[in-house]
Amino acid sequence: MKNEILVAMASDMKIIKYESESDVQYTQRVLYSALACWIKAATLDRDMSQPSSVGASKKHIKEKCTQILEATLDRIPEARGYFYPEDAQYDSVTVVRKRLIQNGDIVNIGFDTDMTLVPTSAIPLNPGTDQVIGDFFGNSIFYSGISALRPASNNINRDSFDASIWLQNYCNSAWWESGAITNDSIEYFNYDRQVRNNSYCWQPTPVDFLQKIRFLRITINKGMYEYYIEKEKGGSIFHHKIDPVMVEMKEHRRIMLALRKMANNAPAVKLTNYKDHIKLNLWIYLPLKELTFLESYGWPSRNINDFLEWEIPLCLREDVKVILANLGITVEEQNGQVRR
Repeated sequence: MKNEILVAMASDMKIIKYESESDVQYTQRVLYSALACWIKAATLDRDMSQPSSVGASKKHIKEKCTQILEATLDRIPEARGYFYPEDAQYDSVTVVRKRLIQNGDIVNIGFDTDMTLVPTSAIPLNPGTDQVIGDFFGNSIFYSGISALRPASNNINRDSFDASIWLQNYCNSAWWESGAITNDSIEYFNYDRQVRNNSYCWQPTPVDFLQKIRFLRITINKGMYEYYIEKEKGGSIFHHKIDPVMVEMKEHRRIMLALRKMANNAPAVKLTNYKDHIKLNLWIYLPLKELTFLESYGWPSRNINDFLEWEIPLCLREDVKVILANLGITVEEQNGQVRR
């Protein structure tokens, strides 16, 4: 029965087992994409007493999809740890529902208590691929993470968005106030430190200005910071506070990556090429825009909250490489070994 359920789901979503992965890893990928389908389907449920209503409540979606997930994991217990990691802050249904909003499949309606599926449409993703939103299955549709994709022939180019140029333009248009930042909890970003993880670049002692700027932060609460750029001009120091909205969008991570690129100290990631997919290993957290791409089209490797290791189809390999290069990240490629 277990194999029949998995085979049926994988067939509907056209998810093929990779040569390099175990049966458990394949099962996890199928169930992760299936959860996205269940959530999309739950948004179409209607209250029969109100036949003209649109959307379903978040409570209904969560309760129904949790029940389906639990019933499935009772039959396939080896996948339970993937959906219930020990360090989880949110339940799996909430996590995938949020990602479906980010990738455009579902939207909030009313007073943000209800959700519905968007009308079906195709969005060009790259020269050979469309993302299909508001739909489930079809002859050419296949699933990549939570997203439905299909082959296409598009006359589009991949975006070039260099982080160091972005930072220079940002500084040129920013509003600067006179004086350096003074605070007992200041930490400076050391762009020269040769580490994989940017969190190890913060230090309490000042760093030299790099092309007239340096980056710093002030602790305002446990794990919460205000971020500033300081600029040196004519022997004087000026400062600019990063807008909290930008911090919420994790754009401070783009600034860190830009500075390391400008210092010829770009962090590296590993991209492993297999004949049927790629695997991406990160040691740094990405800005929200780039993370959303991975959350939309990749499968988290180790558990549903894994932001640092992803399985991605071959049709998106060049997109991933361009995204990382635009951030100033060095991509170290290697060929993967197939299980025997």
